[in-house]
Amino acid sequence: MKMIRKISIFIFLLIFCLWTMSPIANADSAGYGVTPLLPDNQLTADSFFNLLVSPDTSQELHIQLTNQSNQEKRLELTVSTASTTKQGTIDYTTTPKLNQGSALDELLTVPDKVTLAANETKVISLTLKIPAKPFTGILLGAITIQEVDQITDSPTLNNQFAYQIGVMLRESKDLPEHDVSLNQLTINSKQQFQLTIKNNGRLASGRLTGKWSGKGHPTFNQEIQLAPNTTISLPLPFKEEVVAGNGTLTVTLKIDNQSFTYQQSLYLRKTANGIQLIKLPFPTSMMVAIILGIFAMVSIAVWYWHKKSSSKKTANTANR
Repeated sequence: MKMIRKISIFIFLLIFCLWTMSPIANADSAGYGVTPLLPDNQLTADSFFNLLVSPDTSQELHIQLTNQSNQEKRLELTVSTASTTKQGTIDYTTTPKLNQGSALDELLTVPDKVTLAANETKVISLTLKIPAKPFTGILLGAITIQEVDQITDSPTLNNQFAYQIGVMLRESKDLPEHDVSLNQLTINSKQQFQLTIKNNGRLASGRLTGKWSGKGHPTFNQEIQLAPNTTISLPLPFKEEVVAGNGTLTVTLKIDNQSFTYQQSLYLRKTANGIQLIKLPFPTSMMVAIILGIFAMVSIAVWYWHKKSSSKKTANTANR
């Protein structure tokens, strides 16, 4: 079972990251080619950097750039750390504020601009420095390479071609259990439930389901992906509109063989400015159970007191 789990984790990470390791456009359209030269600490034979690293070390990474045109090209390189979008997908265009640890752009230094003469092939070096403080799980990001305008020295407005080379770092081949929390429920400006999901562990992909026990009983079911060490406020994609009234919201995220659940009883009050969310201390069903329990206890106490009083009266009558 343990071996199957390791294999499934490996296959998932491999498939998930493949899209970032390929050009956004094909080489013929872009006019240049990009090839990562994989180092000895590469874990898998892929077209992206999947590296096993050690604390307080540094190494040089290399990428081969090929100008396939008859004109000079200037290329810009940027580094970003994986983030989670509000749609529950992985994004490499911006670097998020991480829950813990260092961002990839803090560890990996790349040349700002690279000039390639017509039909030239050049190997460039990148410096990767791993902090002395160990980290668990995975650090995920990407190197983006795109052509810049010869005059403005910035990415061309009409150039939609770019390459992204994924970078995945870990300090252990064995990955820890997922560490995910679901909390801080709000109502956003579009009158949707919005739930904060915090992923303190590694790369995660799972199924998010939810149901509202109030009027209409709306539900949702969605596949989501969570970048390592990121927090996202995710609008819950209910299929039907959630209307005002009492109910219990239950949201469950299943990742591999782990489940994470958020449950909260609510009163949704309709106001002139929209729906107001009021959290109740107990689920409605629990409150009913508590009230019935108290009523039952009081009834038993009254019955017992009445029976005891009747017994005393009978005894007094007999003694007379």
